[in-house]
Amino acid sequence: MSSTHKIQLLGREFQVRSDSSPEAVEEVELFVATKLSEVAASIPNGDQQLVLLLTLLNIAEEYLTLKHKTEGVDFDSIIRKLDNTLEL
Repeated sequence: MSSTHKIQLLGREFQVRSDSSPEAVEEVELFVATKLSEVAASIPNGDQQLVLLLTLLNIAEEYLTLKHKTEGVDFDSIIRKLDNTLEL
């Protein structure tokens, strides 16, 4: 069930709707806030649009790198093997 959550990024408060738990929304908020802070620290007097754009590009690059690394990995098979090993 979707619910509304309040988050704060770049000094602004937003209300977002999500099916995720409040803890999961908070984790996403913290992740994004950390990434924004990292980029903002590297751009003295950078405007917010530039900070947002560079942060978005950095997160997209990280996501795609992880996606490519895990393509073709059969996680179900790995879990079954681990389960079988633990049962021995």
